[in-house]
Amino acid sequence: MKVVEQFKYRTFLFHKKVLDSDVASYRLLKAFLLFASYIWKAVAAFKYFAIKFKIFPVFEVRPVVVSIGNIVAGGTGKTPLTISLLEALGEKYKLGLLSRGYGEVNYNPFQPSSDEPKLIQKKFPNLHFFIGRNRVLLANEAEKRKIDLLIMDDGMQHRYLNRDIELVTLNAKDLFGYGYFLPRGFLRDSPKTLKDADAIFLNHVKTEKEYKALCKNVRTFTKAPVIGMNPVIHEIMDVNGNVIDIEKNKKIGIFCGIANPENFKILLQENQASVVSELFLADHEKISEKKLERFAHVCIDKGAKYLLCTEKDVMPFFTELPIPVGVVKMKLQFNFGTHHWDNIVEKILNRVDTLRESSVE
Repeated sequence: MKVVEQFKYRTFLFHKKVLDSDVASYRLLKAFLLFASYIWKAVAAFKYFAIKFKIFPVFEVRPVVVSIGNIVAGGTGKTPLTISLLEALGEKYKLGLLSRGYGEVNYNPFQPSSDEPKLIQKKFPNLHFFIGRNRVLLANEAEKRKIDLLIMDDGMQHRYLNRDIELVTLNAKDLFGYGYFLPRGFLRDSPKTLKDADAIFLNHVKTEKEYKALCKNVRTFTKAPVIGMNPVIHEIMDVNGNVIDIEKNKKIGIFCGIANPENFKILLQENQASVVSELFLADHEKISEKKLERFAHVCIDKGAKYLLCTEKDVMPFFTELPIPVGVVKMKLQFNFGTHHWDNIVEKILNRVDTLRESSVE
């Protein structure tokens, strides 16, 4: 699995290098990628209209279904938004998470084993999980188990299951994935499909000026309310759960296996940490003990006092390392259009209340 993950990661890095480069030797490759992207675009458009015009069936289930997705391949903040939504919904209802389960190893559809679902399970132990490729089959199972509300992770491209609320996340640093479909860019769906969204969430928005400019771009495709959000550090914990206070300009090493690791590095630097070395893995990849030990010694030689990682990267052998490891806990901060966030949460809660009332009748 690690070999496959590393191959995917290296391929992604090369792919991004090609897209970012103006080197003449890459022009022919870009032309081929452009041709391939037209095929992806055509397939995506066919699937979309086949659903819209009911050529393909759309299945409905009793639970209220909230889809959290995006139109671009890569990390746009879906998991942090899912966590924020679960926190806002509270424990009044019987909630379920419907996930594709990238990186699952035990294939139990009701017990997560990959990093993101396990992280969510740790935060919400009463949450019910439905993990697998067949979203419709699992949604029906959720209905049998009398789930009130089902959050469908990465649901925008899985339109065979009807959804009551469509939430879409976009990366403010690159709204539309270089403006091309895969593989010439990173688009999975046309920006025109944003018209189906109930709300748009722009991640990594820091100023009101930036928010207004991005809203103008998004308004070309949708009238949905736009919320500006930004990840912030909530706290840093050691492996025993104690809070660590990282002093300004303290030298640290960082490692992580997430979709956009540079954002993690930038976040720490914005908090005035001095990053002396970094080790970035493929998204969802778990680091081996030997690799981390080697990296730890590199960081020590450069004067680092801590290694920092995300919550997704925690492993049991951290206590055996020659340098302490800090786990950075992040949360989303809703900075702009916050009233829209309140309205969306209220809308979802009202849907669930209506469902419960109809069930009683």
